[in-house]
Amino acid sequence: MSILDERRRGVEERFRLEEEMLFKLKARRNRLFGEWAANALGLAGREADDYVKSVIFAGCQALGDESVVTMVEQDLRAKSILRSRAELREMLYRFLEMTAIGDNGSACSDPLSPRRAIA
Repeated sequence: MSILDERRRGVEERFRLEEEMLFKLKARRNRLFGEWAANALGLAGREADDYVKSVIFAGCQALGDESVVTMVEQDLRAKSILRSRAELREMLYRFLEMTAIGDNGSACSDPLSPRRAIA
């Protein structure tokens, strides 16, 4: 194996790890956002768990963040809870920041760093 092949495989592996970490960060963020929304909607127990799962799934759709924001906005509006899209996006961003906080309470400078373990 040549040095170029090794380097290419190394770059591909880093890309794979970064994409996996980004996926985990977003899934965790969506879980937190879903829990917040379920609470705002007055859901509890199994209903809340199912709702959180649907928010996580919405984040896996083609539109990603927009799917999540649209879904939660419509559900809140159906219960006469008015939040602007900007407020919901800000909340989503706050939850993303929370997922990038390390276990020791300090912010991770690179949230995609392999040092970060996301449960």
